[in-house]
Amino acid sequence: MDSILVTIAIIVFGMFMLGIGFTIRERGVGVLLMWIGVLSMLSVITYRIYLATSV
Repeated sequence: MDSILVTIAIIVFGMFMLGIGFTIRERGVGVLLMWIGVLSMLSVITYRIYLATSV
């Protein structure tokens, strides 16, 4: 799979998790979903750094 498609898929997933988590942030599940969204956004950064440094 192309690296751009992987990046876009992770970003869409992360935004979806952040949006749902923010909607139900009063419950523990909402906070967990927001953490999953944040970690998926950070995984995009690490994935792109990995691609940039690998030869």
